[in-house]
Amino acid sequence: MNFEELLQAIQQEYPDLTFKDSGHFYWNSNTKTIYFSAPKGSKDNSRSSNKLLHELAHAKLNHSNYLSDAELLRIESSAWSLAKELCKKYEVRFDKEEQNESLQSYISWASSRSQCPKCKKNGLQTAPTLFHCPNCSHKWNVGKSRFTRTYRH
Repeated sequence: MNFEELLQAIQQEYPDLTFKDSGHFYWNSNTKTIYFSAPKGSKDNSRSSNKLLHELAHAKLNHSNYLSDAELLRIESSAWSLAKELCKKYEVRFDKEEQNESLQSYISWASSRSQCPKCKKNGLQTAPTLFHCPNCSHKWNVGKSRFTRTYRH
């Protein structure tokens, strides 16, 4: 099934969700909207389909807010797990490389946020935007938006 056929199928199956082409893939739980980026060629078709099903998984799992970076990593992992099952349902080839790259981008993002700006050791997250370094006792704030992380295109 190609991307357009997949999009039409899930739009019919999930009429309570809104789908918008935006240039990025993400799930907005407040508006029940899946934002996507239509593939720009046949090479992107499989990856785009996997990403679309990943965002659908977020919707099906009722993912909304998270309180820590560790919780975000758990949410992303569970969405990829369901996306793999959705690939079987919709006869889309699951792209393990896409899954791994996506999860690694979140791990890298979380790791960079937790690095102490003073001594470069990893700190502990004590609140959604606050970290504390057990090595040098430095405290620092990070951005609260998940959209401040680096996205792959």
